[in-house]
Amino acid sequence: VLERLAVTLSRMSLAKVNEFGNKVVAYRDRANHLRGSLNSAFADGETARVLCDYDGAQQRAVCHEGYVMLFPLILGILPEDSSRVGDLLAMISDPKRLNSTAGIRSLSAHDLYYGKGDKYWTGPVWIPINYLLLGSLHSKYARNPGPFLLLAREV
Repeated sequence: VLERLAVTLSRMSLAKVNEFGNKVVAYRDRANHLRGSLNSAFADGETARVLCDYDGAQQRAVCHEGYVMLFPLILGILPEDSSRVGDLLAMISDPKRLNSTAGIRSLSAHDLYYGKGDKYWTGPVWIPINYLLLGSLHSKYARNPGPFLLLAREV
């Protein structure tokens, strides 16, 4: 859903630039539908307001605090006034979770899998993801009015 939404938003931007009004409307409608689907992908309960991955083999949501949860923020598809923005900013600013002296970890320091296995997916900082996150914060969440403007600027 997230990938389709990002592609749809990109196509909508191109249609605007090229002044294809009917395409803009169609892409906007598709994006709104996908946003609804994305909202249903957010977990409820203990992990409320975070995006989880889906394990097709076990047919259930798998929720680990890490990069997967940050993609709606990284891609800038959450509205500035979404409470999910605040939740994600709190997660990335907490040193017991994703924040580290080197940047944002790929997996939370308190996760059961943190630093286990080959460690590629379970802890190191990925500079490209950090760069994309900073870009999104700079261009949208730390610039546009919203309840988390100051927190986005601090992060």
